[in-house]
Amino acid sequence: MLEGSVTSLKVFIKLFVAHFAANKAKHPETVDLFEVKQSKGESVKQYLCRFNEVVVHIPQPNEGICVEAFIRGLRSGAFGESLAKRRSEDMATINLRATSYIKV
Repeated sequence: MLEGSVTSLKVFIKLFVAHFAANKAKHPETVDLFEVKQSKGESVKQYLCRFNEVVVHIPQPNEGICVEAFIRGLRSGAFGESLAKRRSEDMATINLRATSYIKV
């Protein structure tokens, strides 16, 4: 028998599952939000939508971490300065403030 060859169906199944399990999409976690950054030229509205799209896929997101990640991901500007001066405690408040900012 050749070295590295599959000797039984049980071994084949185990190797097959191990190989393809690594390719399975990982569910995002709250800390992954720190990787979501507002791109150059991206509006606050676009960034907020993209950020919220990631949040909805996180099971039981930590609200405080969501708020901190959102603020840290913002490019410098008037809205970010406003959030820094008067911190919001939850994403619902940030969404309301962002909506007001976008309208102005």
